[in-house]
Amino acid sequence: MVLVDVSAKAAKDPDYRVTPQDLEAEEKARGAIARGALVILRTGWAKRWNDRKAYFGDDTPGDASHLHFPGLSAEGAKLLVARGISGAAWTRPVSITARRRTSLRTRS
Repeated sequence: MVLVDVSAKAAKDPDYRVTPQDLEAEEKARGAIARGALVILRTGWAKRWNDRKAYFGDDTPGDASHLHFPGLSAEGAKLLVARGISGAAWTRPVSITARRRTSLRTRS
């Protein structure tokens, strides 16, 4: 298991996306991410759980147009796939993608 802590960055930017640079900095500090590893992204978002507005970025029922929360960038995901990891996990309210949401649609 590999823990990548981006909680300080996510605290400053609720739409923060974990980048290849974040992952490479972790590798530089602790060694290469092993093939088959589980990567945990610490965003710090779990501490917001008891506050709907802080957790989602908005507390308007049924309106997903103002949601904000961190996630994994496409480039970061590609790097993890290239490393051959077995999975990645982080606290994510609705979607694996970070950015302002305009709907609550899921992906299949």
